Amino acid sequence: GITKIRNILTKLEFIPKSKGKGYLEVIVPSQRQDIKLEIDLIEEIARIYGYENVPITLPKINPDPTSLKRNLVLKIKNTLISLGLNEVITYSLISRDLLGDRTNTLAIEILNPLSKEQELLRPTLIPSLARVVAYNLNQRESYVNIFEIAKVFYKDSGQIKERWNLGIALCGRSTFYLSGEGGIREEFTPLYLKGILETLFRQLGIKDISFSFLDTGEIMISVRDKIIGLMKGLEKSFLERFAIKNKAVYVAEVALEKILPFVDLKKTFTPLPKYPGISRDISLILKEEIKVADLLPVIEEKGKPLLEEVKVVDFYQGKQIPPGFKGLTISCFYRLQERTLTEDEIKPRHAEILEVLKEKFSAQIR
Repeated sequence: GITKIRNILTKLEFIPKSKGKGYLEVIVPSQRQDIKLEIDLIEEIARIYGYENVPITLPKINPDPTSLKRNLVLKIKNTLISLGLNEVITYSLISRDLLGDRTNTLAIEILNPLSKEQELLRPTLIPSLARVVAYNLNQRESYVNIFEIAKVFYKDSGQIKERWNLGIALCGRSTFYLSGEGGIREEFTPLYLKGILETLFRQLGIKDISFSFLDTGEIMISVRDKIIGLMKGLEKSFLERFAIKNKAVYVAEVALEKILPFVDLKKTFTPLPKYPGISRDISLILKEEIKVADLLPVIEEKGKPLLEEVKVVDFYQGKQIPPGFKGLTISCFYRLQERTLTEDEIKPRHAEILEVLKEKFSAQIR
């Protein structure tokens, strides 16, 4: 207690004085030049009292949100780079001409800009990414796949605020060669961008992701009904500002602060499956207003317990598809952990899935 501490200090020729309940003010003798800080006094007390008599306790650690965000940014960068994307770093200042009417109202003006290209603090990463896409196309690059994690700045209720956003931009098509198969061309599409985001969110432990079409043509990205970002194809009029012609550019932008509550970076081990699975594809035509997000849960429920995974592998519209409809190819993967499935087991279950697609969604099976 405080009495024992006072006695130890007194015997060491210190002069302790009471400064309220549980507090001491200590005068250090002139010959003890080694005592400079409070921790030095604590060490003297522990030395005499006996280190072995001091109870062991764990230090208090307050979670540091800055550290968590740093780990999140590092994880995002490593994941996107592993998916073949290239990181870019662009300026926070942009020209007013690069913003549309809707984002112009959010932009923060610079009082004394050095040039016309540095008039505003950007409220979005998309103009900066579009400029990088244009530069690479001018250098005769056949495809561009880039991302950036940076701050954006905007007005909110009259106050200037900033936040970290992730931006992704894809353009063009790539050609790669496989031995014995010749050249294979891979074109960037909205589904390609959607797949990148789904892979990223899966690596971050984020679940319940949904993609919803808006009347503006944009696709809203949500987690448990909370909007976290948007993805879209850039309008022709917008691309003309960057002299991008006859090219489609697809972009996505996600607010990192909004996904932070849903991130789970804990790793769990899943053993490799012992038994092979069987894949069956379904090609169908649906009314355009039917959401894929409503379709997949019905298939998953009907396929239990044999159906391990269901996903969209192709999306198409055009001359072969009637107006107001869309074409989909859905892959169903069947497997059990305890034994190998047989065709006789899968066939009736797959037939039931086809039947529910026809009855509930008026799907035309191709």
